[in-house]
Amino acid sequence: MQHGSEKKRRKKGRISGGVAIILSPEAKKAWISAGSQVLHFGDRTLAVKMDIPDARKRVVKIFFVVAYFPIGAASTQVRQEFYSQFEQCISSCSADEVLLVAADTNSSMGIRSSVRDGVLGPFGVEYCNKAGKELYDCCAALGLCSATTFFQKPQYQTWMNPRSKLGHQIDHFLVRRSALARVRDAGRYGGLSVESDHQPIRLTLRVAKNLSKQRCKREETFIDRRLLQKADILSKFQQEVSRDFQQRSRGTDSKYDALSKSVSAAAKKVLSRSERRRNDWFHLRESSLQRVIRERNIAQRA
Repeated sequence: MQHGSEKKRRKKGRISGGVAIILSPEAKKAWISAGSQVLHFGDRTLAVKMDIPDARKRVVKIFFVVAYFPIGAASTQVRQEFYSQFEQCISSCSADEVLLVAADTNSSMGIRSSVRDGVLGPFGVEYCNKAGKELYDCCAALGLCSATTFFQKPQYQTWMNPRSKLGHQIDHFLVRRSALARVRDAGRYGGLSVESDHQPIRLTLRVAKNLSKQRCKREETFIDRRLLQKADILSKFQQEVSRDFQQRSRGTDSKYDALSKSVSAAAKKVLSRSERRRNDWFHLRESSLQRVIRERNIAQRA
């Protein structure tokens, strides 16, 4: 299924602003089961509905959207027209349908600035531009979030600027904030076998009529800087900082920000401990205190 304007044809037969959806055989069955609908919202937004049975044969309704946002240099009229059509598309998704939007946003939103941010997660490329702020405001108003910023990945850049050679994260999966619990994984992945200037992204969705509440046991960890007094751990920490800094230096971060993040990442990887955190006075007499604690625990169980 494809959609685009024939009036925007360019050289070599290429059409600007078109979008397409390719369904697997199983997804095609789900699309037919939902009524074989193909919904158009302007030249840049296309949607289909699918009815997918869960493990208990209960139908889960999926409202799948692909959207191609205007470039940052597009006129105000073009951008306003697109956002009006995009909002119309989102409002067409009913409350009992799971909304999933795959989008080339042509903008950089960055990552969340506070834990109360309902649109962005903590992972991704930090760079944010004017078009990204516009998209952020739209997502906030519509109750959407970027699922691709909630999962840690080795790389986040999905497109490289041909002039600056800097990587940007402009391709996203958008879902309703209330449905983020359905997303088990999302982000960039390798293995693209067609020619494109974008890196592919992938999302794994949990298909279930009703999601059971899962309680996750919180693992308490802390950074034990005393471990740096050991020569082997100090050497390992330095190597990890150096390796991580070399990777981050290729991105959009300044050298200071890249080094700061590398030190934090290396500390979490090398200096993390899961035992209960003790004060310094405890470590001064740790062997004696641990013996007394064991004796107390034995006495309590007797």
